[in-house]
Amino acid sequence: MKKIFILTTLSAVSLMLVQCSPKSAKTVSKPAVKTHEGKVADIKKNFTEADLAEGKMISDSKCSRCHQLKMPESFSMNEWDNILLRMIPKARLDEKQASLVRAYILTNTKS
Repeated sequence: MKKIFILTTLSAVSLMLVQCSPKSAKTVSKPAVKTHEGKVADIKKNFTEADLAEGKMISDSKCSRCHQLKMPESFSMNEWDNILLRMIPKARLDEKQASLVRAYILTNTKS
């Protein structure tokens, strides 16, 4: 009986020591924040100048059906992201047209 008591006590003390020992802090690195120019460069890696010109043409023809065209420089990249989320479905653009319009507009936004 005494042996069981000693083993139980030692186990409990060991468990408390492990629970109370300081934990090593994990460091989490923050992702690099891209500049406006960096975001534009990323878009231009995936789209040619011809793609951007086609995006402008689609934007000019589809968007002007319902309202006066806004120049890409009128809004920031974040503002355009929100605007495009609403407007692309209203303009009934397919996936390719939407990506071309988005690329054109975002590469020409204000910083």
